[in-house]
Amino acid sequence: MKSHSKKRCIFLVIALMLALLLAAACSSNNENDDNDSNDPPQQQENQPPPELPTQQDETTPDPGNEQSPAIFGVHAPRDLGGRTLRIQSWFGGAISYTEGLWAEEPDPATSPNYLAYRMRWDNFHRVLDEFNFTLEEILIGDDYMAHLTASVLSGAPIAEVVRTGGNHAAIGLLGDLIIPLNNIDLPGSDLLGPRLFSQPMVEFRGDIWSMNDSRPDLFAFTMGVNLDIIRAIGAPNPVDLYNQGQWTWDAMLDIMRMASADTTGDGVIDRFGISGQPDNVLVNLIGSNDGMMVNDDLNFAFDHPNTIQAFEFFETIVQEGLFDHDPNVGLTADWGRNFWSFHGGNVAFFNAVVWGLDGVSFDFAILPWPTGPSNTSGSQGMAGWREGISFVAGADWDPADILTVVEEFYAWSGGDIHLMHEDALNWPRAVFPTEEDVQRTLRVAERSIRDLGLVVDGYHHVLNSFAINLFERNATVMELIETYRPPQQEMLDAFFR
Repeated sequence: MKSHSKKRCIFLVIALMLALLLAAACSSNNENDDNDSNDPPQQQENQPPPELPTQQDETTPDPGNEQSPAIFGVHAPRDLGGRTLRIQSWFGGAISYTEGLWAEEPDPATSPNYLAYRMRWDNFHRVLDEFNFTLEEILIGDDYMAHLTASVLSGAPIAEVVRTGGNHAAIGLLGDLIIPLNNIDLPGSDLLGPRLFSQPMVEFRGDIWSMNDSRPDLFAFTMGVNLDIIRAIGAPNPVDLYNQGQWTWDAMLDIMRMASADTTGDGVIDRFGISGQPDNVLVNLIGSNDGMMVNDDLNFAFDHPNTIQAFEFFETIVQEGLFDHDPNVGLTADWGRNFWSFHGGNVAFFNAVVWGLDGVSFDFAILPWPTGPSNTSGSQGMAGWREGISFVAGADWDPADILTVVEEFYAWSGGDIHLMHEDALNWPRAVFPTEEDVQRTLRVAERSIRDLGLVVDGYHHVLNSFAINLFERNATVMELIETYRPPQQEMLDAFFR
């Protein structure tokens, strides 16, 4: 740990630079913040925001005192004996902010955000140095959970930490492959306390099964609006309707009917009301009406009244020809065509996500899914369990030591949560036209129903067949629900029981 004092000096210089930059930014942005009508994601309801930790001086913390954190840290350093912490994942950097393990040191001449990247890089090496351990990444592509299962059952886990998507976490907790994080005894834990740097990703039946850093969720499927079409047809601006509290299924249906038209005079509809992969659209209509696909007893729930209402609304859309489709083929489950077709500029509304909007050539806006008639919760869509990291059962490491170093990696911003979150928002701000679009995306992620139908692998894909049958008028909504009940229930039984 010979470089310890030198690194502290570097941190202090960076902290001073950061303070000056933030002071200037706050001064110039005050007016804009005051006029922003879309609030950023809120803290837990009725809970005051926690106080941010203050920077420490240059004195060395007492290793025996958990209340004396290191500079830029949450926990006091302690010697972990040079051990190796193994992480199973399908990509490098599975624990956030550990890209120093494989990435090059940031260069001020080429780095797009040198200050933040420098802090992250220095913090990564500080954590390894102050706690005296190393990292090893075990990258596995095929049969991901099978490898973990076999190793845990053999009594020799392949890793101490595993990256888990929603379905991985479900398999892990049902198979006793991962441990609940809330049972870890770690005084001063951020995850189990103020959650400044970390947050739970999967909470199920009272336990926390995975975690990640506290950056906002940028991956919600929202509703994109082609504003060029809205102007061309003289329709009310959906953004105005949303701001006025009038963004409903009926308002969307009226605009879709106005938008769907033959624009070339050849007798074929070539401009549509909405596009997207049918199952994704149906999922969000169910969520925006407080419906469900799997109930609390882990059973088939397509027959929930609010879900039936969503199916019936979708039935109206497809049977009126408002859903984008190939007039020669009809509605299909071709994801490549369905997801990307909005780039052609011929649909008023589309299923939108940040990574799918690069290269859009028309003026657009981002909105939540419109409110269904039975929505009482304020839900703005539906989502599954989020991706994070879980701790492997039977690992040799003390779970408190793992949680300690993970929280240290997350705490790279030195208590400046604003810097940490702003760094994450650079991406959507480079894609979306306005800050309001960014904030609405965050709201959708924050206010989406979490449904196990999106956790069980393949369960919701049956909605594509559901949509195609409604489009072709092969059966009624209730007939389809009963047709798909047995195989869907079998899928749930196989997964959960």
